[in-house]
Amino acid sequence: MIEVNCKFIGSCRVKTIAELYNQYYNAVGIPLEFDKLEEVREKIIVSAPVEKEELQEKEEFVLKVLQNAVSLERVAYELVLDLANEGLTYAEINLIPSLHTRKGLSQREVVDAVLCGIGRGLGQVEHSIKIGLVLGILRQEDKEVNHETILLANRYKGTCVCGLRISGTDDGSYPLFLFGEEINLIRSMRFSYAVDADDEMDVIYACDNGARRIFQGLHASLSKQAIHALRTHNVILECSAKASYLTKKIPSLSSHPMRTYAENNVLVIPCSYARTTFGTNTKEELFDASHILAVPYQCLSKGIEMAEKLSFHK
Repeated sequence: MIEVNCKFIGSCRVKTIAELYNQYYNAVGIPLEFDKLEEVREKIIVSAPVEKEELQEKEEFVLKVLQNAVSLERVAYELVLDLANEGLTYAEINLIPSLHTRKGLSQREVVDAVLCGIGRGLGQVEHSIKIGLVLGILRQEDKEVNHETILLANRYKGTCVCGLRISGTDDGSYPLFLFGEEINLIRSMRFSYAVDADDEMDVIYACDNGARRIFQGLHASLSKQAIHALRTHNVILECSAKASYLTKKIPSLSSHPMRTYAENNVLVIPCSYARTTFGTNTKEELFDASHILAVPYQCLSKGIEMAEKLSFHK
């Protein structure tokens, strides 16, 4: 079993975030502590469909205490343990380094800390799982910052840094064609890359410009052109029904278009995405795909097999 899209800031242990907050408050002299995990859980976990603004608040709550090397290393270490304990044999962790530089860390220091945690975790689980670290850039971020991230990935070639991901807003304000320069740079360094995209034109552009995988693609499911592009280029569609439902992108779990894509011979693979935020994991997403969405077993097997073959970390 493999996981191709595990979001770093969405997959932290609740207990860890609570402890990091208590340490943070003590360090700045604020007499406030989270005595009950439920208080922190409510600030992190999405249990019912929410608007984008509330989701951003939850992510900001986590990010506030992930601005130093010690915290980053700890979360990375624990995430490796959690992924291995689920029985996964391969997983890709998605890290956006620029999000963790608000208190003075450089992007390189962020990546170093996370790599240290991954290495310690792999030693703890006796390398029963293979981990790839995918560095992310945000569509709404400054170009200079994104270029730094891309070049940084190249600097870590040969480690578990294995690819890049173009993430960020999907409201149409930053269409993917505006990132041709970044995509060309990624491809010139022979890195595999993935894209978060729902819009039909973004999906087609990603397929035509070498993306290996696309996350969600919800609005493109009724587009013959998008389906043709996905199928022609063998681009794998990463799907998290729970994330789509809890962010109000679909009205119910059963309305996710994963089966529509599969029936049109598009490669699909369930993923957990933000495991803690949405209270899910890889096994649950596979169950939902098979039992709620009724995606045929052979379609899921084919997508997983191709994802293993085209995994970013060789």
